[in-house]
Amino acid sequence: MMAGVVAGIICGPLAGAIMTNLHGWLGLRDWQMLFVLTGIPAIGLGLFGWFWLTDKPAQATWLSPEQKQALAAALVAEPGKAHGGFAQVLRDPRLYIAGLVYFCIYSGSNTVSYWMPTLIRDFGLNDLKPIGMVTSLPYLGAIAGMYLLGRSSDRHMERRWHLGLTMLVSACSFALLGLAQGNAMLSIALLALGAAAALSAVPLFWTIPPAFLNAAGAAGGIAVISSLGNLAGVASQATVGAIKAATGNLYLAFDMIAVVLVLGVLALLIGIPARSLNERRNSNPTKEQA
Repeated sequence: MMAGVVAGIICGPLAGAIMTNLHGWLGLRDWQMLFVLTGIPAIGLGLFGWFWLTDKPAQATWLSPEQKQALAAALVAEPGKAHGGFAQVLRDPRLYIAGLVYFCIYSGSNTVSYWMPTLIRDFGLNDLKPIGMVTSLPYLGAIAGMYLLGRSSDRHMERRWHLGLTMLVSACSFALLGLAQGNAMLSIALLALGAAAALSAVPLFWTIPPAFLNAAGAAGGIAVISSLGNLAGVASQATVGAIKAATGNLYLAFDMIAVVLVLGVLALLIGIPARSLNERRNSNPTKEQA
C-alpha cells in the first residue's frame, strides 16, 4: 500500500506544477490539463493490462509449464461452497462491523485528500506550487507510519489496539484543528499528522478481516467490506460539503470526521473482540495472531 502513498507524494507537487505552468496550453484551462495528463498513464496501464493479463494460468505465456500446472492444481484444491463459502461469511456480523470500521477510516483519509487544498488556502497559501508541496507532507508521514506501525504490530502480534490508537491519533488531530485557527504552522502540522495517521490505519485494518474470514469466502467478504467502506467516498464528501455550505466553516466538518473515527474505534474494539480473531487463528496455525 506504500505505492499509493508514494503516488501522493509525487502527485501533489506535480499537480501544482501542471496547473501553474500549463494553463492555456492547447486552449485548455489548468484543471483540464491536470485531468488530461494524469489520465494518460491510467489509460496506458489499462491497455497494458488488457493485452498482458490473462484469465487462467494456462493462458499466461510468461509462466513455465510446471508453474501453470502448480497454479491450476492449487486453484482446484481451494475450498468451495461445500465448506460454507460466501453464504456463511454473509451471516457473520463481524463482516458488517469491519465494513463500518473501514467506512470510518476511509471517511478520514478521503476527506483529507479531497479538502486539504481548500483548507491550506484558508491558512493563507494561495500559490498552487506551495499548496502542492504542502499536500505531500501527510504522505511522507504516512510512509513512516505504515512502516513503523506495521513493524510494531507484527513484532507484538497485535492488530486491534494498533489500529484503534492510530485512528484516535487521527481523530484528535482533526478535532484540534479548530483550536489552531490563525496558526498556519500548527494547523499544517495537525492536518499532516491526522492525515498520515488515517492513511497508516488502512494497511493495519486489512490485517484483521483475514483473521476471521474463512478461506472459501475470503474474496467475497473482502469485497463486501471494501464496498461498504467505499461508500464513505460519497457520504463523507457530501456531508463535509453541506457543513461548509451551511456554516462557511470547514473546521466543523473535520470535527465531524473526528467523531466518526472515534465511533469506528468503538465499533472495532467492541464488535470484533480479540478472542474471536484468536479462535480463527488457532483453528488455522498458519494464520498470524490478530
